[in-house]
Amino acid sequence: MDRILSAEKVRQFDIVGFSQGGAVARDYLRFHGVADRSDPPRNKVHTVITLGATNHGTTVNGLASVLSRGWRVGDTDPGIEYTVIATKYDKVSTPPEATFLAAGAYAVVHNVFVQNVCPADRADHRALTDNPVVARLVELALATPGVETGVRTKCAKTPHEIAHGRNNFRTTDHIHNDKKVQET
Repeated sequence: MDRILSAEKVRQFDIVGFSQGGAVARDYLRFHGVADRSDPPRNKVHTVITLGATNHGTTVNGLASVLSRGWRVGDTDPGIEYTVIATKYDKVSTPPEATFLAAGAYAVVHNVFVQNVCPADRADHRALTDNPVVARLVELALATPGVETGVRTKCAKTPHEIAHGRNNFRTTDHIHNDKKVQET
């Protein structure tokens, strides 16, 4: 990572992790010198985005105790912005809300259910990697630091339309941390 930061002449980078990759990204921050809890401006990461991550373990195959080790000092590291995207239809990261993080001191967390953005979306765990609504949420999280309310995105009316690439879209309310933002 240091070689990449030096070669690209950048101070920080962003991480996107799917499923177990989200938990690994957080582990990497905390235990491998990427996040500096005593001096957050020295963090090597600006934004972490997780998709269906097993942040607090999962009830699938009894992995909860293994995956949640070492996080007794909080879910987040100071100075890092987290966007956590989940689906209510997840059968791998269970229960689905266990993926959500609680913001610690000087960290920002946006917890988002896909269905709060697009109620008709029936994406399951695997679909998080190629879902157009999720892709737009990731794009917004990467392009617009500090976006927490009023973001508008589009969603297909039905899973069939998503699967068949039809362009019948409607605008929906965007929700972060289960706080509804009215459409304008």
